[in-house]
Amino acid sequence: MLDFLDILYWVHIVSTVFGVFFNGVLLYLIKNHTRPEMRKYRRILYQNCLLEVLYAVVSGISQTKVETFGEVNLITPSGVPSATRSEANIITAIWVFSLYAVIFFVPVQFFYRYLIIVREVVITRKLYAVMLIPITKATISPVSH
Repeated sequence: MLDFLDILYWVHIVSTVFGVFFNGVLLYLIKNHTRPEMRKYRRILYQNCLLEVLYAVVSGISQTKVETFGEVNLITPSGVPSATRSEANIITAIWVFSLYAVIFFVPVQFFYRYLIIVREVVITRKLYAVMLIPITKATISPVSH
């Protein structure tokens, strides 16, 4: 009989495989079958897919569990059982970065669409990079402490 940790292990594996597969299909569709009127949204579609793939892979490898005790969060990567403490810290930092990236980069997509639809601004690569800089800093900040 499977215990809770065995079930959780398989949930991580299946979620990772499905996440990578379906986002891979989506990347293919964005690249090869985007309608001309949707081409201006490709950057944010790529951004979302790539961040989701990053999170799925990191989460699948690390199999991180978060337990809360009062106001303390205990983050435990259980996917690499033979990891040393420093390796576990690195894995946890990468997991936190990928989680924050998935969360913090969502507003960029809304702002991007707002500029295109409401303000009719043409988003250049330079403007897109400028939009990503503060979010990238906010994503890296929790990991660097």
